[in-house]
Amino acid sequence: MRTSLLIGMLLPLWTTGGAIAGELGPPAGPIAPTMRTLAEVEPRIPVGPLTTPGDSTSVYRIDSGGAYYLTSDVVGELGKHGIVIASSDVTLDLSGFSVRGVAGALDGLHVEGDRYGLRIVDGRVLEWPGDGVDGATAHRSQFVDLSSTNNGEDGLRAGTLAQIRGVTADANGAEGIQTSNRARVSSCSAAFNLATNIVVTSGSLVQDCVASNSTAGSGIEASAGSLVESCVANNNALSGVRAVSRTSVLQCQTSFNGEHGVHITFAGRVESTFANMNGVTGIRMDNGGAVSILNCTVSESPTGILVSVSQGNRIEGNTVTFCTQVGILVESAGNVVVRNHVGNTLPTQYSVVGNNIFGPVVTVSTAGTNDNPHANYRF
Repeated sequence: MRTSLLIGMLLPLWTTGGAIAGELGPPAGPIAPTMRTLAEVEPRIPVGPLTTPGDSTSVYRIDSGGAYYLTSDVVGELGKHGIVIASSDVTLDLSGFSVRGVAGALDGLHVEGDRYGLRIVDGRVLEWPGDGVDGATAHRSQFVDLSSTNNGEDGLRAGTLAQIRGVTADANGAEGIQTSNRARVSSCSAAFNLATNIVVTSGSLVQDCVASNSTAGSGIEASAGSLVESCVANNNALSGVRAVSRTSVLQCQTSFNGEHGVHITFAGRVESTFANMNGVTGIRMDNGGAVSILNCTVSESPTGILVSVSQGNRIEGNTVTFCTQVGILVESAGNVVVRNHVGNTLPTQYSVVGNNIFGPVVTVSTAGTNDNPHANYRF
């Protein structure tokens, strides 16, 4: 009785399950492929002799826009560039591989003619007799996560409106990184280059970079309305940062340079910057005027802050200590020198010529009676 009842309850479920399963036979007609083509899986072009054949001046040559990538290292040849890019709108992914030069070769990566919208990423370019990456005619282009080292001339050259990020340029025979106008250079490292490590021109930004140990130049040189911010520039032959004409230097570290920590000319600003143990001057301002040197810390140089051959400058709120000749030296008239602190500096804490607005100097013995908010301090 119970067995018959159980079979009666399950029988409808089995019948329903069979109806849901549907037919097991394949649909009518030929079977179509379901996999994607290789071009759909990897819609880029591998760099090689069949896809990007070279010519008399190049191992490989890219003549049309598109996305390209390396599948192995590229080795140079006598009298040739490694890869020539002769088109706009090219993305070249080095895919972590190296583009390596040989004696008598030319540049590693070479942009031919004025090109726009290039993007070159992720790889090493090294040991080329010319430039590692010559993108001087590449405008509105990006250079990202590259290493350019031990090349005979510049590590990386870029045109106007370049974006350079995460690039290492070391031990090159000229400059490490060099750009044209309105570039942005960020999170880069350039060291042991023969000339200046990083050079930018009109309206450019250098940010969060390290530029050290130039053997015959400065760490960073920026000009004509540029900004250098949050950078470290140490152990360079000349200046840590050279700021030329309407350029500002903010929150930088400049130490152990052969001449000056910061060397600035006409119409700019040096603020919240640390200049320590430089060979001649911590911060030097000359050949112009209208420069503000504000809230900087300078120590252990022969002269802490120097203002020469200029007027309309403001030197305010700086701390200068342990200099061996002069703390703050102002050699020309028409400037403002207030609210500075100079200590542990012999023989001269302040040397300021006449016809400047120079706050009174307060010492330890007179500090308690001073009520002038513009006073300079000596300790």
